[in-house]
Amino acid sequence: MKMKCDMVLTVWGEWHMNVFLNYHLRTLLSPNNFPEFSKTFETIFYIFATGPDQKIISENEFFNKLLEYCTVEFITLDPAQLETPFSTHHEVWQYAIDRSALNKSYCLFLPPDVLWSDGSFKHLADLAKNGKTAIFFNNHIRSDTSRLLPYLDKKYPAKNKVISFEPRTLVKIGLENLHALYASFVRDSNWYPRHPEVIIRPIKNQGVLTTFTAHNPWFFRGDLYELTDHRMLPWPFKENEIHFITDSDDLFMLSLAIPGKDRPWYTENMPFNSLNFMKWWALFEKANKTCDLMIRQPGRVHYADMNEKDWEIAEHESNMHVNHLTAGREIYSLWADLYVKGNDNAATLLAMLIELGIASRVRNKTDKNVLLIPENEILDDKVQNIITKLHDVKERNTVIKWLRQFIIPEEVFLNNTEYKLRPQTHPTIGSMQPSDGFNYYKLGNTEITFSQSDATNMKRCSDYNKVLRFNQIKGDQFLS
Repeated sequence: MKMKCDMVLTVWGEWHMNVFLNYHLRTLLSPNNFPEFSKTFETIFYIFATGPDQKIISENEFFNKLLEYCTVEFITLDPAQLETPFSTHHEVWQYAIDRSALNKSYCLFLPPDVLWSDGSFKHLADLAKNGKTAIFFNNHIRSDTSRLLPYLDKKYPAKNKVISFEPRTLVKIGLENLHALYASFVRDSNWYPRHPEVIIRPIKNQGVLTTFTAHNPWFFRGDLYELTDHRMLPWPFKENEIHFITDSDDLFMLSLAIPGKDRPWYTENMPFNSLNFMKWWALFEKANKTCDLMIRQPGRVHYADMNEKDWEIAEHESNMHVNHLTAGREIYSLWADLYVKGNDNAATLLAMLIELGIASRVRNKTDKNVLLIPENEILDDKVQNIITKLHDVKERNTVIKWLRQFIIPEEVFLNNTEYKLRPQTHPTIGSMQPSDGFNYYKLGNTEITFSQSDATNMKRCSDYNKVLRFNQIKGDQFLS
């Protein structure tokens, strides 16, 4: 018995109609794409288009070939919807999600302006048959159509035939015609975009490593997941049912765009900035768990055989960068809360850790921690001294070591009934006692929760020998 799929696409305008009908469909219909996909899935294809465009689509020979493999339903776009493309796309996606939830089917967002390598849709079908219920593409790039489309017209002049791209051929074509936006996403770019959804690292004579930081699932069960407002996957979910496609040999989608597309994203002369990234990444707080999994599985987009050592070096560099970014995001979120609550001293100290790029060094080497934050007045006579020493490279390490005593691995609470906090005194900063007043927060994604309001019974301890019992800490989650 076939599985069900609700596939959705919205298209309007001469340029997008041309790309969809004369290029996209020709790759979608290659032997190991939709024809193979249809052996596993019974698909309803919802196409949102204007009335005149529906007529043009209906008369296209590749569209009529597509009808052999799926059912198509046209939905007419209102002229007003064309004036608000961003919201219209979200409305269309939500329509597909709702249909998928009703039909207990897979949902597939299909852009009109892409090309597919042959075998991509067969791979999607195979993943679904193996129990994957949410699939992300961690390996796509964008090309400039001002050069690419003339090349395709010359290379594949028979416009009445499908185009079957070997994955590495399509990757090579894509990189040879790379869009300016994606060139700006290179890690050491001086024009890094303000919408930092991917970090690219070139691998000489082989391809690029793509580290995606936030993205929606492209293919998923709409009845199993309720996406966030940003169409991202929130926690909880079963990790063994989530899949990130990382090798372009398995699936490769080449996005197409005109030269000036999204130009405002990369017109500021600014290299990658960690603080700007953290502010942007914090927008996806509800999907932190997904982002954390995604960013640690970079895509290998390659047009040649891979030298494993070269890719491992780039992946190690990516992981080191990711450690810094994820620690900084947690600290940034906490800074924002402390700032709102009026704890200016602790907020200032956290901001300095972010600004100096050393937030990840302060954090313990574990994903989940409990952080003890001194109340504002406790730091009145210490914060300036701490900041001065953090700026002094010779003194910095001793301060970082001193600060780490206030970050406790959460596993200590999970695996031990009791935990004793031992004092450490810095030679010039001094010490801070629990009796002075602390609030407890958690860092990292976990079902164990902490909050300031419910920690009041914990925060005033008579001395360091006071036992802190884990089961006394409860409340609403502070950082998701």
